[in-house]
Amino acid sequence: MPVTAGQLVGYLPPAGFPADREEVLAAAVDHHAPPVVLELLLDLPAHRHWPDLPALCSALGTPTAATRS
Repeated sequence: MPVTAGQLVGYLPPAGFPADREEVLAAAVDHHAPPVVLELLLDLPAHRHWPDLPALCSALGTPTAATRS
């Protein structure tokens, strides 16, 4: 089952952006993200920064309609 943007919101607080893959992973671990979320985030490019959660969701191919502002 794919991870939704709504699920990511609970594990990646907006205050944690901009962030790179390591920072996103650290936030997800700190917020007790399940293995399926961590595995998805591990597939992100290592040296790219995302300005916000919608940009990260776009990179993951996850629709952003469920994200909060």
